[in-house]
Amino acid sequence: MVKAINDMDKFNLVRCTAHSIQLSVNAGLKNDVTKELINKLRKIVGYFNISSSAQSELEKEQVKYGEPQNKLVQDCVTRWNSTCNMIESVIKHRYSINFVISKNKKTDEWFIKSAEVQNLKDLVKVLEPFKSVTNTLGGDKYVTASVANRLIKSLLNTIQTCETDSKFIKTVKLSILQDLKIRREMMSPVLSKAAALDPRFHELKFISDEQKTLIWEELETEICEMNPQSQEIINDQNKANEIENVISSDEDNPPPKKMRSLMADSDDEDEYSIGFETLMTASRQLQNYKNMTTKCHRDEDPLKWWKENSNLYPEVSKLAKKYLSIIATSVPCERLFSEAGNITSKKRSSLSPDRVNNLLFLNSCYKSTKTSDHTLDAAIGFEL
Repeated sequence: MVKAINDMDKFNLVRCTAHSIQLSVNAGLKNDVTKELINKLRKIVGYFNISSSAQSELEKEQVKYGEPQNKLVQDCVTRWNSTCNMIESVIKHRYSINFVISKNKKTDEWFIKSAEVQNLKDLVKVLEPFKSVTNTLGGDKYVTASVANRLIKSLLNTIQTCETDSKFIKTVKLSILQDLKIRREMMSPVLSKAAALDPRFHELKFISDEQKTLIWEELETEICEMNPQSQEIINDQNKANEIENVISSDEDNPPPKKMRSLMADSDDEDEYSIGFETLMTASRQLQNYKNMTTKCHRDEDPLKWWKENSNLYPEVSKLAKKYLSIIATSVPCERLFSEAGNITSKKRSSLSPDRVNNLLFLNSCYKSTKTSDHTLDAAIGFEL
């Protein structure tokens, strides 16, 4: 499997965008001060999760301080955003936590100081946009590939340092920023093509002009290659150009284009003209779509838009279906494996593959009826 991935065409390799984001976040949390603070929180949360008496006492203090009676969240290395969730839960219950651990000589060294609380609050403000973007890209009920580049650009704008930032936060931001820029360069052009074919972001404002030109040229080449007759015309044109370069000095030989027209019969000419017309039509459709001035709202479903406008851009709509169906993260796949694991338990190990597929399908349909329409405003509302 590893060899297959290494031999794979890197140009079409789409990495999990959410995983790349979390790796950048982890890079920002590796400095000594942050590691020490997070390790302290892990000890506190672990203590209350292990000790039932400590948890019972914590719940009593939560009632006294008017805090919600919730268990503290333990972070996990393999669970995205869990560190941010742990910090938020500790901040929310810091008064009751400090009261309980200060009564025990073994745990009083874990007392959360006011300066540490401020650092934690500032750290949550830095991590919240990453949490929002990760949750957005992990969805499976809407298009995600086309918004990946846009959201990464928003994160880069948000993570910029400012004069009011403390030294602690500046260190975290700079580490995340440096790592995220590197990972952004490693993102697949497939995501940029998906963005170009999304009517909400087809202007590609989040990439350079050179990248825009390259993306549209590649899409034009691909849309021409989708039609066999168009591909034959392109191949003939390339061969004709090669022959013309070789025999350009020989005036006795007729030009390749003239030679082809003389040798072709009427049926070939008709087929060639139809293919050429299709080629020009597809290319013209792509240019018209590229230059359209119609504005689409962020919440508009691009798949519904293409369904309504497929008669205007029939060839481009085929390309849009191909790229907009790509998911930006591996989250939906991992979620499906988890659901399959819950269904095929030890007591239901004799289920047939078809029955498991049907149960997963029903489970998906049941959840979709309870899921409201997703909006991008929450994810990119922090964009500067």
